[in-house]
Amino acid sequence: FIERPPVANLSVMLLTFSVTEPAPDLTLLDKMLLVCSLRDIKPVIIFTKSDLNEDDSERLCSVYTKAGYEVLVSAPQNPLTKSDLKDIIGEGIAAFAGPSGVGKSTLCNSLLGFDLMETGEVSAKIKRGRHTTRHVELHEFFEGFICDTPGFTSLSLEDQGVDYRDVLYGYPEITSIATGCRFDDCSHRKEDGCVVRNALAEGLLDQGRYERYTSFYTELYDNRNNYKHRRKQ
Repeated sequence: FIERPPVANLSVMLLTFSVTEPAPDLTLLDKMLLVCSLRDIKPVIIFTKSDLNEDDSERLCSVYTKAGYEVLVSAPQNPLTKSDLKDIIGEGIAAFAGPSGVGKSTLCNSLLGFDLMETGEVSAKIKRGRHTTRHVELHEFFEGFICDTPGFTSLSLEDQGVDYRDVLYGYPEITSIATGCRFDDCSHRKEDGCVVRNALAEGLLDQGRYERYTSFYTELYDNRNNYKHRRKQ
């Protein structure tokens, strides 16, 4: 069970983010990837509106494909089809998840073959989507089930029970090379002999992904130490 989106017994999470309008919140995406890894949920990233900025679409796909994730793209002229997701979902339960206004409901409606979910538009003023889906409902999809979920824009890793030592599980590209570090408990932030930081300097890791890793790690580490300090007082 996870609280955001409010779903349970998932086998697949279809993490849906637009290339633009609204701009992709990669901090939220990375948090969701981390939560999926800790809940044993297979994440599949879907970038929508790829036709609006093909260069950014290719860049985003490259970053997350190199990190080890399955990435799909969708555009009005070339939308995802049932066959694209049939084998991915199989006999399991899949849920669309991500911010409002990225096209989750539109995709869900298209895959199910009828207008089940209300769709909305992105606000021209704040460049964010308006909430249209307000509940979660399962619908048959071949041998499995699929559902849309309400959009959200924030997620607390601490509220999800994530420990600072768990953050690495959301970064398989870092995990794959971290065993070469000088210290077994290397945090990959400032230690000597860190092969991760060396790989970053050589351009072998994405700068944004690394910065989000260190940000999550530091925030959770500091929160834990502050809590321990308050208890001692």
